[in-house]
Amino acid sequence: TASSVRAQASTLPSNKGDDDPGSDRGFPDPRRSSRRHGSSRLRLRVFETQYRPGSMVAWAPSMPLWLPVLWALLLVPLPPCAGDCDPDQLSDDKLKQTKDYTTRRSFPNGTVHAYRCQNGYQPANELRNATCRGTVWVLDTERPLNCHGVGCGAPGGRNGIDHGTFRSLVFTFPNKVEFDCERGYRLHSHDNQPVDSDYGIYCLSNGEWSEPPPKCLAVACPQPKAVGHGRVDTPDGFKYKAVAQYECDSGHRLVGPSSRECQENATWSGAEPVCEEVKCPTPANPPGGHVVVTGTSIGSIIIFKCFANDFTMSSRCLPQGVWSRDPPKCPPDELKPAPATPTSTSTTPKTTATTVAPTHCIPLSGPTNGKLFSAEGFGVNSSVIFICNEGYVMRGPSNVTCKPGGVWDPPVAPTCFAPPPWLIILSVCLAGLATLVLCCLGLFYILKRRRRKSPPAQGYRRQIRKPGPYDACTRDEVTHLGKPFPVTSL
Repeated sequence: TASSVRAQASTLPSNKGDDDPGSDRGFPDPRRSSRRHGSSRLRLRVFETQYRPGSMVAWAPSMPLWLPVLWALLLVPLPPCAGDCDPDQLSDDKLKQTKDYTTRRSFPNGTVHAYRCQNGYQPANELRNATCRGTVWVLDTERPLNCHGVGCGAPGGRNGIDHGTFRSLVFTFPNKVEFDCERGYRLHSHDNQPVDSDYGIYCLSNGEWSEPPPKCLAVACPQPKAVGHGRVDTPDGFKYKAVAQYECDSGHRLVGPSSRECQENATWSGAEPVCEEVKCPTPANPPGGHVVVTGTSIGSIIIFKCFANDFTMSSRCLPQGVWSRDPPKCPPDELKPAPATPTSTSTTPKTTATTVAPTHCIPLSGPTNGKLFSAEGFGVNSSVIFICNEGYVMRGPSNVTCKPGGVWDPPVAPTCFAPPPWLIILSVCLAGLATLVLCCLGLFYILKRRRRKSPPAQGYRRQIRKPGPYDACTRDEVTHLGKPFPVTSL
């Protein structure tokens, strides 16, 4: 308002005392100021402002234009002269800072900050300090602080693990060490559990390994499965490069590899073989005849018979899976002998087919694991006896007879085979039980005879009969007994 403007104007110094050295109203005397501040020649003059209704209040300073700019610059807040240091300038991924590094955003001038290595690292040289000088950090040494990981040492000792090598030779924090095993060995953990090839252990910040070092154990293949009607032999065990050999029982042949090798992946090479029974092919009827087949197994006998001349022939199945004789060549039916004609004008001799009866049968051989006995050879009406070796049981007839037709009766030869284990065990148990019973009976008989002949026991006393009147022979003996004299004793 107008009154407030007049009040402000009345408080301003008038221009009457501007040049008065003794005037102390308003601003100080510029001459005094010039003498007090030396070369400063700043003079400020403020004129009285008159306010008129309807007019603007105007200032009319008579000062240079750069003076307001100077005052504006002086009013801008400036950082302190000492300065602050930024903590981000100390960042290092391997250096451990002090606790206040993470809580404070600035450090004043003169702050001394000690560099330390982070957890899991150790200094390669002497430690260093950084001091805040103004707004920058100044190191006390030009050599930088190098931190390297804490060493854990070679896993498993200086020589490493048995039958294995390291993939890398850096044993410091926070590196991982992996292992390779020699051929024939497989990587296992410290508790003997198979692990993958990328298995490894880590070096921790405390200088220890995350787990005990693994082991390289020899490869072991599983035990081969038993083969029916055969056996498998592993003389070298189940280790790497060991060989498993397969064999079949008599009358069977091996289908598949006869040997398999243990590989480095703990598996056997090749496919598992099987034992198949050897059989001879079923023969066809020969032209002009027929064949009687009783079986195609080893030892079976077949009989060929021709229609034209009633010729018969037998053939036996051999262990090689072939028949001992080829089918006969029977004559055609039209060559069968015809009845003789009473007259013949032709002088040319007529060819007729004749049949010769066989005088012997095909030779036989002893069965596998057995023997053959023949006192008369293999002639007609001769007999052959078969006996198996000890520990083997015969299957089939124990003797055969050569019939006049040149065939064996019965036509099947016996075989000798090993009895099953349960039969052997049962036989041994029965024999042992019988022996035990006989021993008990014999012992009982001996004790019974000794009891009859042995004297009475030491604590037993034989009862001695006192002498009676019938034991006296004289009168004095009777008187001594104090008994009446028996009349019958005189």
